[in-house]
Amino acid sequence: MTRTRETILIVALCLGNLFLTGMGMGVPVFTIFWGVAAGLAAILATRREGLAGLVKKTWLYAGILACFTFLTEVALMTGPSIAIARGKIDPANFGHPFILYDPLLSFWAFVFVEIIVAPVLELFVAIATVFVYLSLSRRFRQPGRD
Repeated sequence: MTRTRETILIVALCLGNLFLTGMGMGVPVFTIFWGVAAGLAAILATRREGLAGLVKKTWLYAGILACFTFLTEVALMTGPSIAIARGKIDPANFGHPFILYDPLLSFWAFVFVEIIVAPVLELFVAIATVFVYLSLSRRFRQPGRD
C-alpha cells in the first residue's frame, strides 16, 4: 500500500471516529465499536504481506485511532471539567449519569471512563478483530495442522 493511500485510510478512520463521537453526543459509545474498522483496515491493507506486516499495521491503525479518540475526548471534556473544578457549574445538573452516589464523584468517574477506558476498549476491539480473523483464516495456518 502506498504512503498516500495509507494516509487517506488513516484520515478516513479518524473522520469516521469523529462522526461516531458526534452521534454519541460526545460519549464514545459508538467509537468503541469503530475499532472493528481499524482491524479490518489492517487486514485489507496487508493482504499480500505476512503475519509481521499484519501485526504492525494493526498496532499502527488501532493506536492512531485510540490516540485520536483520547484527544477528542480530552478536547470535549476540558471545558466542563475546568468549570466544575472551579465551582462554576453544579455537577448534579451537568447531565451525566450518576454512576456513584455523589454527583462530583460520578462526574469524575464519567470523565475517567470517557477519556481513559473508551480508547483502551477501542484498541482492544481492533486487536480482537484481527485475532478473530487469524483464528478463522487459513492464510496463516501451518501445514499439517487443522
